[in-house]
Amino acid sequence: MKNKKPIIKTSVCYFLLLISFGCSSNPSEKIKLVLDNYDQINKGFDSSMRQMYKNNPNVSFQQSLDAIRSRCDKVNKIDTSETPPDFSITLKKLISLDCDNKNSPADLVTYEGDPKAKAYHNAERELEEVSAKYGYVYKHSTSPK
Repeated sequence: MKNKKPIIKTSVCYFLLLISFGCSSNPSEKIKLVLDNYDQINKGFDSSMRQMYKNNPNVSFQQSLDAIRSRCDKVNKIDTSETPPDFSITLKKLISLDCDNKNSPADLVTYEGDPKAKAYHNAERELEEVSAKYGYVYKHSTSPK
């Protein structure tokens, strides 16, 4: 048993070092990973919508709504647990403004001066500002970059 004590102590120290280095990772890197995932989902959605309309120009509003709901399910599952709280809250706010209340085709329509559209654009700017605060320059875009 005496010979195992140094091995156990070394293992515990190594484990604690791994935890401390893992916890002190750069927030900018974590933000980048989350936003890359978010952008990839949006690019995939954009591409699939283009293909859907190319294959069938008479796509119904319901089919579009179903595709949007699928995209929203994906972005709502993005793990932000390792990002700073203010970033996570801001991203979730943007996703909520974009995805909540998609119950009918009428919910897809916006108009000039729509307060929902204004709130969404404000959330986009807020996401860019919070990301910049942590050293990551991000330009929000729902179209492919």
